[in-house]
Amino acid sequence: MYAPAYYIKGCLKLADISPSRGEAVQTLTRLGLTCLQARVYLALARMEKATAKMISKDSQIDRAEVYRTLSGLHQLGLVEKVVNAPTFFRALPVQEALPMLLRRKEKEYNEIKEKTEDLLENLKRVHNEEKTRWMDEGQFIIFPEKERSLHKFRKMVENAEISVDMILHGVCFNYGMTEDAWLWKKAVEKGVKIRFIIYKPENDKAVLRTVQFFKRKGSFNIRYCLSPPPATIAIFDGKEILVSTSPNPDPAKTSRLWSNNPGLVTIIQSYFELMWRKTEKIRNKKCLLHPEQLNYMS
Repeated sequence: MYAPAYYIKGCLKLADISPSRGEAVQTLTRLGLTCLQARVYLALARMEKATAKMISKDSQIDRAEVYRTLSGLHQLGLVEKVVNAPTFFRALPVQEALPMLLRRKEKEYNEIKEKTEDLLENLKRVHNEEKTRWMDEGQFIIFPEKERSLHKFRKMVENAEISVDMILHGVCFNYGMTEDAWLWKKAVEKGVKIRFIIYKPENDKAVLRTVQFFKRKGSFNIRYCLSPPPATIAIFDGKEILVSTSPNPDPAKTSRLWSNNPGLVTIIQSYFELMWRKTEKIRNKKCLLHPEQLNYMS
């Protein structure tokens, strides 16, 4: 902490330099004094002992204002009143005043910190109660295109605990395996069962290599459909869904509908299971991963 003072034999002596005085006032105000209190205290500290008239002259503050300010400083324990005729005032030495103000500031900070933590806990509790309420009711939320939609999708993959089922275009699959391979790898290693139904894969051998790689990590299966899906569909743990609001296969250009509505989730899950039974299993060819692909995914 900056101490705006020079000490001589334990008493405060401030150099008559304007910037130093300004910094001193700023430090004291940050420690909790008002600007007037800081100026009056510093003026009195320079003179060691003075009347209100002398302080008013030195600090160039109206005498009535000086009296009111001295009263406040006296209540704070920074000024002593010497009963005399005329009345003199004596400032508490800076080496005692600053630590005292600092302790008060620390106490105030700790109180605010405690109240802030209590407020956060209360808000968190209310938020969780509200979340539970609207989750129980079942909601529908449309996420806009690009970043927000992709962020929601990635968060749901990351939070999945049991399964992720998807119906999507080959271009969308390739995008996900290129941009988020680490995310799918983490999910599979966590024990999440992954199933993809893909339309028109751009590279059949690349898809097969992807399946072979992820199967070494856990449950990862892919089947092909012969007609384009009306929308990209993702089902998480059989409890939540993300459905694209347009047939555009580019995931970066499509907004998505999220819902946990039990009825809708059941319908979408049933549709996926029907498609899964009707679709073609991926051909079982031996196709080794290229070293660079293995390094990329591992």
